[in-house]
Amino acid sequence: MRPQSRNEFEIAIICALTLEYDAVEALFDQTYDTSGIAAYGKQPGDANWYRTGRIGTHNIVLTCLPEMGKRNAASVASNLLVSFPRINLGLLVGICGAVPFPCEHTEVILGDVIVSDKVVEYDFGRQFPDGFRRKRAAQETLGGPNRTIRTFLSGLKTNKMHNQLQDDLWQYQQILQSDQDGKWQYPGTAQDQLFEARYRHKHYHQHPYTTCLCADCHCSSDPACDKSLEVDCRKLGCMGSFVPRTRLMAELPKPQVHFGSMASADTVMKSGQHRDEIAAMEKVIGFEMEGAGIWDILPCVIIKGVCDYADSHKNKTWQNYAAATAASCTKAFLGYWASSVSDRLGNFPMAHVAGKDSTCEEALSDVKRKELLDLLRFNQIDARQMSLKAAQGETCRWMLQNAKYKDWLDHGQLQYHNGFLWIKGKPGTGKSIMMKFLYQEARKNMKEAVVISFFFNARGDALEKSTVGLYRSLLHHLLYKIPDLMPCLDYCGTHRLSAIQNTGWEPEMLKEIFGLVVDRLQNRRVVCFVDALDECPEDDVRDMISFFEELGARESSCSFLVCFSSRHYPEITIKTGLQLVLEKEQNHGDDLRLYIDSQLKIENTPQADDIKAEIMRKSSGIFLWIALVVPMLNKEHDRGRTKALKRRLDEIPAGLHELFVDILTRDCNNVDEMVLCIQFILFAKRPLSPKELQVALLTGFDDQLQDPFNAAEATEDVLRKFILDVSKGLAEITKSEAPTVQFIHESVRDFLLKEGGINKLLTGEENIEGQSHAKITRVCLQQLKADLKCFEPPSWDLHTMAIYEDIPSSFPFLDYATDGSLSTMLFKFIVSTVPTPISWTFFAKKERSLS
Repeated sequence: MRPQSRNEFEIAIICALTLEYDAVEALFDQTYDTSGIAAYGKQPGDANWYRTGRIGTHNIVLTCLPEMGKRNAASVASNLLVSFPRINLGLLVGICGAVPFPCEHTEVILGDVIVSDKVVEYDFGRQFPDGFRRKRAAQETLGGPNRTIRTFLSGLKTNKMHNQLQDDLWQYQQILQSDQDGKWQYPGTAQDQLFEARYRHKHYHQHPYTTCLCADCHCSSDPACDKSLEVDCRKLGCMGSFVPRTRLMAELPKPQVHFGSMASADTVMKSGQHRDEIAAMEKVIGFEMEGAGIWDILPCVIIKGVCDYADSHKNKTWQNYAAATAASCTKAFLGYWASSVSDRLGNFPMAHVAGKDSTCEEALSDVKRKELLDLLRFNQIDARQMSLKAAQGETCRWMLQNAKYKDWLDHGQLQYHNGFLWIKGKPGTGKSIMMKFLYQEARKNMKEAVVISFFFNARGDALEKSTVGLYRSLLHHLLYKIPDLMPCLDYCGTHRLSAIQNTGWEPEMLKEIFGLVVDRLQNRRVVCFVDALDECPEDDVRDMISFFEELGARESSCSFLVCFSSRHYPEITIKTGLQLVLEKEQNHGDDLRLYIDSQLKIENTPQADDIKAEIMRKSSGIFLWIALVVPMLNKEHDRGRTKALKRRLDEIPAGLHELFVDILTRDCNNVDEMVLCIQFILFAKRPLSPKELQVALLTGFDDQLQDPFNAAEATEDVLRKFILDVSKGLAEITKSEAPTVQFIHESVRDFLLKEGGINKLLTGEENIEGQSHAKITRVCLQQLKADLKCFEPPSWDLHTMAIYEDIPSSFPFLDYATDGSLSTMLFKFIVSTVPTPISWTFFAKKERSLS
C-alpha cells in the first residue's frame, strides 16, 4: 500500500555511482515519483536527491552519492535520516573488488555478490616509521550489525535459504537483462581474467627506440609508467600468469552470493599483493569505499557485485553486469526481509480477496503461499523473450505514436476495444521484435502500471508452447509484483498443494486463480503482452481468448490491457478489440530501410542505393529475409568483392522458404554434419544444450571418440560459433537459465516439416522422421559404446559410483544417450553385451535417483 508520508518509509538504498542507481531503479515494481517530481519531498537543508517506490512489499527510498568515498556516504546517510526518520535498514548497493580465493574450496568470480556481515576500516590507524598499523581497540573499530540484521543474515546463510537467495537473484537478473539493450549483459568468460598477484599491469611490448618506466619494472616495489595505468590489459600485452578457475568452465556461470567481512577505505585497492596481505590479516573478502561512512549511522548491510579482483589489472568492463547482480541480489534479499509495513501487507485476509463465493476452506500461511508462487515458476519462463534480439536503433519506435496503439492505452477508449489489441503479420515480419520493444518501453515508461509478458515458443519446452505455461508465467509475475494479492493462492488450499507438487498445475485451476487476481486489481493497471499465439495449439488459443474476453467483460477488469501478436493463420477473431497488420503499415517499411542502412557495409553510391532498393523489393516486407541476406552481402564486401554484391543479390531467391533452400544447399561443406544437426533439433526427445549437441555431432562422425569433454575449451563463444557454423546460421542458443539450441525462427521449422524442406536434404528417404530417430539412436549407441578407459577404476562395481561424480561434465551427451532414444530394457541389454563402466554406472545412478 502506498505510503501517506515520509514517516512510513523504513528501508533506504544508497548507491555510490549512477550506474548502480540505474540498476536498482530498473527493478522497482512501482515508482511513486512522476515526471521527475519527488512525491514526498524532503526536509529543508537536505542536499540529497531521492527516488521513492516499491520493491515487493517494501516501500523504498533510493538515493545516490555526489561522489565516492566514506565522507560523502556519511553525509548522505545523515541527511537521509533527517527527511526519512523511520528508516531502520540501509542497504549500500553497488560494485566492489574481491578476493578471488577467500578460503579453501571457495572461488569468487566476476559478477558474484558479496553481502557484508562486518566492515573493516583498514585505512584507519597510525603511520609509524616502520609501517602502518590499523587501530584495533573496541572503541576505535566499527561494530557489527544490530541483532535483527545478524539474526536475519544467519538465516540467509543456511544451505536452503542461501540456495533460494541465489535462485531468486538469477531470476531477477534475467528480468533486468531483458529490459535494456545489452547494458546489463554478461561480458563472457573470456573477459574474466585473473592474474597471479605478483603479475604487474604495465607495458610488455616496448618499442625498440622508445622506452618507459615499465621496462625497469620487475618487482612489486618498482614503479610503472602513468600511461600504463590508463590502458587496458589487451593494449599493454598482459597475457601471462593466468590463474585457472573451475567455475568459468560453465557456459554462463551463475552468480553466487558470498557472506563475509568487507574492507572499506578511501583508497581504491589496485594491488594483488596488498589485497592478499590485507585479506589474510583482516579476514575480508571484498574491497569498497563507502561502507565505513554509513555503518555507524544506519543499521546497514552492504550488497555489492564483484567487478574486479582489486588488482592493478582492474577495468570497467564488468561494472554494469556487477551492478545488475548486486541490484538483483538486493531485490532477492528484500523478498525475505520483514518490516512492519510488509507484515501488514502479508497478512491481508483471504476473505477480502476471494469474497463470499470462494471455495477455499482456510487461509494458507505465508510459507505455503511462497511455495505455490515458486511452483508457478519454471526454468524457461522468460527464455524466448530474452533470446530475441532487441530492436535496431530507432526501429519500432513509430509504434508508440501509432493511433491504434495509443487508443489501446487510452482509458477513455476502453469501451471500443475492451482492453485488447491484436498485432498480426506474415511469418518473419518482425512481430516478436516489435512485441519485445513494446514490452520494454512499457516497463521503462509506465511506472504506475504492472507490465507483464509471455512469448510462446513452439521450438522450446512443453510449457513454452502451452497455455498452462502462459497462465503460470503471468500469474507468477503478477503475484510477485502485487504481493497483497498473494492470498488469491489460498484458492488452492492445503489439499491441492500436494497434488500440484506431484502432478503439476491444472489449467482450470490456474484460470480460477487468474480470475480472482484480475477481479481484485481495483484501480491498478496491468499491461500484458502475449506474443506468437500461432505457436500454441489452436484449440488452446481459442479457449484462452474466450477466457480473456470473459475477463474483459467484467466490470472490475477495466484496468487489464492485453496486446496479442500472431500470424494471419489460423484466423481467430475477438469480438471487441483493435487490430493492426504490421506489413501494411508504412512505418514498417521505413524500419526495414533503417535496418538495411545501419547493417549493410557498403559505401554511399548510386549503385548502393540500387542494391538497397532491390533488397527491399525482394524482401516483400519480411524482416527475417533481410536479416539473413545482409550478412551474405557483407561477406562479399569484406572479401573486397564490392562489384560482386549485385550479382550475389540477383542469385538469392526472393521467397523466405526459397532462401532457406539456398542457404542449406549452396555450401557443400560438412553437409552430413549439418543434416544431423537439423535432425537433432527437429526430432530429439527434448531440446539439447549447446554442449550436448556439439558432443552428439562429433560422436556421430567419430566411432572412436574417447576423450572426455573439455569444458575449458568449449567456451560460450566457441559453442556459439560452432552452432552458427554447423547450422548454416539457422540455429541459435537461447538466453535462458538452462540454454538450449533452437531454430532462429519458427518459419525454419515450418519450411523443413510443413513445406518438405527436410526432403531436399534427405533425398531418397521415405520415412524421414523414422529414419531420423534411427540415426539419433545410433549416435546414442556410439556414445554408450565409447571405450572410456581413462575413467575406469582398478576394480569396477556399483559401489565405486563416487568416482563418477564428474561424469555429466566430462560426458555431457551421456545424460541424453541414457534417456533420449533408448528404452530401459534395450539400454541394459546393450551395456551388458558391450560393458562400459561409465555408461552403466551413470545409468544406475539415474535409475536409483528416480526410484
